[in-house]
Amino acid sequence: MVPYLFLLLLFKRIQHGRFIVYLPVLHSWNSVITRSSSILGCKSIVTVHEYQMHIGERIKVLESIQIKSVEWADKVIFLTSFEQAKANTFIQDKSIVIPHPTTPLTFKKATRNNKKDLCLLFLGRVNQYKGVDILVEAMEAFKNDPSVKLTIAGKWSIDSKPDTEHINIIDKYLSDQELSEILFAHDVLVLPYTEASQSGIVALGIESLKPMIVSKVGGLNEQLDSDEAIFITPTVADIQLAIKECKSNPALLQKISSRLKRKKENLNGSIKTQLNQLFQNL
Repeated sequence: MVPYLFLLLLFKRIQHGRFIVYLPVLHSWNSVITRSSSILGCKSIVTVHEYQMHIGERIKVLESIQIKSVEWADKVIFLTSFEQAKANTFIQDKSIVIPHPTTPLTFKKATRNNKKDLCLLFLGRVNQYKGVDILVEAMEAFKNDPSVKLTIAGKWSIDSKPDTEHINIIDKYLSDQELSEILFAHDVLVLPYTEASQSGIVALGIESLKPMIVSKVGGLNEQLDSDEAIFITPTVADIQLAIKECKSNPALLQKISSRLKRKKENLNGSIKTQLNQLFQNL
């Protein structure tokens, strides 16, 4: 496979002359591709989502591949300054921070039994660092309040699931249509993460104009300004206070949604400009 990749890049080099190789995600062949590009005199750009993998997900081989890819690439894109700061100082002069873009969604109207309910949503793979256990414990305060509902939607990747009737669990990988429908059917996204580099779920929240309860950890507060979410520490007490605020202050949710609309209008255009400048100047 390694000789094939090198020969493929060599063929492209002969066919097109110098070109730029862009690697937007971590892959097991990234270090081979960046090194081959360097040997052939072609430029390469690597995007780093997590410089170090999360608790419970660390794979040393992949981390080593990432380190070598970053070392051999000509430019390195980090999605947050938080992740950029983790990297060794020798790459700081070739790194740039460009935030996570949003992705268009096709929404399908969902039926709501009672629009006065507060429907909370945890979305995405359920991993150890995402604080689902804290969120479930926080929901105990609302188990006798049928107007506060929580859905946890995403493939479960930890051992234990909550044994409770007042939380709706959808343990599966979601199709794009299912993702859109679930987002549309809920009022507030909850991200009680205990650590984070950045989050694609935040980008989905921006795209869908969905108010968010977000832990102020890692790079999450770089994705949203202080008035674009309800920021918390990942504790039971803080989550409960945030949920009560959402329930008692619907005007706040509307204000946050309006601010997210302004952010959405500008975000991807700014990212496109940064990427164009990066490629043109390389």
